[in-house]
Amino acid sequence: MHGVKRSLAPPSASAREARKKKEAAKLDEYLVVEKAFFDAKQQGALDESALDATTNLLAANPEHYTAWNYRRSVLSNLFAVGLSETSKATQPVPDFFAAAREPQASSSSAESSSSPGLLKRRLLEEDLALTQEALRIHPKVYWIWNHRKWCLIEMPNEASSDEKNEGLEAQAKLRAAKWQREMGLVNKMLELDPRNFHGWDYRRYLLTQIALASVHAYASSPSSSQSLPSWPFTLTHPSTPTAIQTHHLQLARAELTYTLRKIEANFSNFSAWHQRSLVLPQVWGCETAETKSGDRWKKLDEEFDLVRQAMYTDPDDSSVWLYHAWLVDQLDHSEASSPEEQRDRQAKSLQREMDSISELLEVEPESKWCLEALIRYQGLMNELQIEGGGEGRDRREMLRRLIEVDPDRRGRWASLLEKEQDKTS
Repeated sequence: MHGVKRSLAPPSASAREARKKKEAAKLDEYLVVEKAFFDAKQQGALDESALDATTNLLAANPEHYTAWNYRRSVLSNLFAVGLSETSKATQPVPDFFAAAREPQASSSSAESSSSPGLLKRRLLEEDLALTQEALRIHPKVYWIWNHRKWCLIEMPNEASSDEKNEGLEAQAKLRAAKWQREMGLVNKMLELDPRNFHGWDYRRYLLTQIALASVHAYASSPSSSQSLPSWPFTLTHPSTPTAIQTHHLQLARAELTYTLRKIEANFSNFSAWHQRSLVLPQVWGCETAETKSGDRWKKLDEEFDLVRQAMYTDPDDSSVWLYHAWLVDQLDHSEASSPEEQRDRQAKSLQREMDSISELLEVEPESKWCLEALIRYQGLMNELQIEGGGEGRDRREMLRRLIEVDPDRRGRWASLLEKEQDKTS
């Protein structure tokens, strides 16, 4: 582990023997717990004892996806048939992680078991609590994230005393409440580990669910909502109602603000760059439909300014260069009043970026990313048939340097160099 000094002296024979005995005892305990789970599963048990069996096994091995899957079957059965009278009068099973919640009083258990709806909510809240603790210890186990999704899907929406008379905006907020609360948890997790791709993937899922809540509230009929794509693609879909589009645009802009904050904190946050690349085209497409096309070119320039700062800050960061290449590709999708204007705008932007990268290469002459970008963008200038596009850098010389500084791709650069030489021979 980082920051922990390792002992240079090898462990003594007695220490090794003690460790072996401890590991053997732990393995024996695990095998007993695992056998109890598979016995319950083989018997088709779907009661509280089966739930306890999954709890015990997942405490020892949270990556046991079979236990998670069977736990959902047990919970679904308990939602339908309820708990036994014995269980209602006893203490709830404690969470299976040491740092979990304080045990609840038995009166609370009995009270919450009085109706199927309250029982379902209590059981789901308990599983949300235990998965939260599990994620603190194992933040990159897929099965924990999947189970948490299932719990939230099954969790009833917030109730309103007079839902029929509630406005559409109020109904949308009620439907999105549980997903909004969950977003707070993800925000805290991404504060601890800003580049956890599991957290970012889960964040995208939550954003889709928050957006879907407004679709259900504002859609004129269930069939009309089913025809819409998921967020953020609703922003550019022709069938998206104006009210839904407005809400989804607010959601997208807030997400862009969030990704920008994460990027400014750490330019190496590839997940934040990736999230930005998913949302920006849809926002641009939505805004372009209402404004002049020149605004999109302006926004592209602003985005180039952002990534240029990152390039100069850390020229060896691959995420920055991948995002820059993606931005260059967007030049081809930005509209102009005529094909000639489109070509001129693309060439002007490309040349500006190549000049900037050439300046950076003067400072970082061994940067493979600078060399690779210049070669790629020179090819794009040639495709645009721009005379003298990218002049000032010998393509063959850059390829020779890439063979030296990027030995892992030596064959690729040698092949391109051979083709360049064949052109002039």
